[in-house]
Amino acid sequence: YVDFVWQNKPTKDGNYHEFRRRAKVYNHLCGYEIFADKANLSLLLGSSSCIENSLESYVFPTFDSFAKWCSVTSGNWKGRVWVAKLPMANSGNGVWMLSSGNYLDVTREVLETKARFRSDSQHAVVVQQYVLSPLLWRGRKLQFRIYAVIKGDMSCWIYRHGMMQFCNKPYSL
Repeated sequence: YVDFVWQNKPTKDGNYHEFRRRAKVYNHLCGYEIFADKANLSLLLGSSSCIENSLESYVFPTFDSFAKWCSVTSGNWKGRVWVAKLPMANSGNGVWMLSSGNYLDVTREVLETKARFRSDSQHAVVVQQYVLSPLLWRGRKLQFRIYAVIKGDMSCWIYRHGMMQFCNKPYSL
């Protein structure tokens, strides 16, 4: 028996439908795309008045503009590493490590993958500076996830039980 199901995107997986049917509580956030679209998040952060703690990010409306940026700027990256993402990428799918040594291969892979990747985003690719010294625990990357709800009156509710997610393999650049 399932107590609670949180579904952030529709799926055609028949097993998941059974979980939903038997759940005491089923939560689906309609319009989740506005939160999941990495292009929108990057553009929002870029327009924020508090960008000093953010990573350098670029949003490209087309694949051609992304490929041109790579071609023109890659000679100046000098060891910098970037992450190229499809705006609606999730769980490591549609995400590439991008460097001056591999940008031609990555631009080709991004274009090939985009054709198979459903997206409602108005943008083609997001590029963000990669953190070369990430937070590690026992040699593995980790991230914290905290859920919150901010209401229209700006009151905020934060779920007490945060989550730590760890990579399943030791970190290696």
